[in-house]
Amino acid sequence: MRKLLLKLPLFSLLITSCSLVGQDFKASDDPKLQSANYTVEEDAQWTSLFNRTKGWFGADGIYSIPMDGVDSIGAGKNQKTFFVFSDTLIGEVVDGKPLPGTKMPHNTIGYLTGNTPAHDDIEFFWNKSDKGVAESVFVPTTPGTQKGDYFWLGDGFVNKALNNTTYIFGYRVKNVKTGMGFAEVGNILIALPKGSTFPFKDQRQMDTPFYLGLEDHAQGSFGAGILDNTASSKVPRADGYIYVYGIKGNRKSVMVSRVKP
Repeated sequence: MRKLLLKLPLFSLLITSCSLVGQDFKASDDPKLQSANYTVEEDAQWTSLFNRTKGWFGADGIYSIPMDGVDSIGAGKNQKTFFVFSDTLIGEVVDGKPLPGTKMPHNTIGYLTGNTPAHDDIEFFWNKSDKGVAESVFVPTTPGTQKGDYFWLGDGFVNKALNNTTYIFGYRVKNVKTGMGFAEVGNILIALPKGSTFPFKDQRQMDTPFYLGLEDHAQGSFGAGILDNTASSKVPRADGYIYVYGIKGNRKSVMVSRVKP
C-alpha cells in the first residue's frame, strides 16, 4: 500500500492505491458475501435510445453526470443528465453499414431530460470545422499538452461545495507506432462553471499529477469512476467524501482516493 499527498489548486487528495491482485486480505465469513444473488440483463428500451442511424450513432467511454448533483435512486425524474462520450461515430448508417464520410471525433456530449428512454429527450453535441466536419468537443490546451494530443473522457461530478462547478477527468492521449497504436500520456481536470453550455468556451483545464508511474513501473491513472458520497448528493449513508477510482498496470489493478469537497 502506498500513500501520496497530492496538492492541486482545487483540492488535496490523500491517495491510497492498492493492487487487488497482490494485497493480503482476510476472507470474510459473512454469509451475505458468499454468493451474488442477483442477475443482470439488457434493458432494450435504454439500448434503443442510443440506436441511431444519422448524426451521432455510436460511442464508447460513456459516463453520466446528474447536473444538479443529486445522485440518489429516482432523482433523474426531474433532472437533466449530462453524458460524456469518448471516440464517437458521426455520419449515416444504411443497412447496418456506415456510409462513406463517417467521422470519428475523440469525444462528444449529450443531454438527457428526465429518466425515461424517450428518443427525443436526448440531444447530442459535437464541434464542427469551418467545412462542417465533425470534431471533438474538448481539446487539451494545458501547458503539458503536445501537438497531436487528444482527449478521451473519464467520469465527472458536480461539486456543489465549489459553486456547482462540473469537473470531468480528461485522459490526454496520443497516437504511437507501438502496441495498440495509442497511449495515455497525461491526466487533465476539465472545469465547467455553473451554467456553462456547449461549446463550453468558459472551460478551464488543469494538468494533474494523477497520471502515475509507480514503483513497479506500472502506469496508472485516476478518473475511471467517481462516487459522490456527500449529503448534498442525497445518497444513503453519506460520509462526506468524494471517492475517485483509477486503474494501473496490465492487470487493471484498482486504485481509490477520497477527498472532502
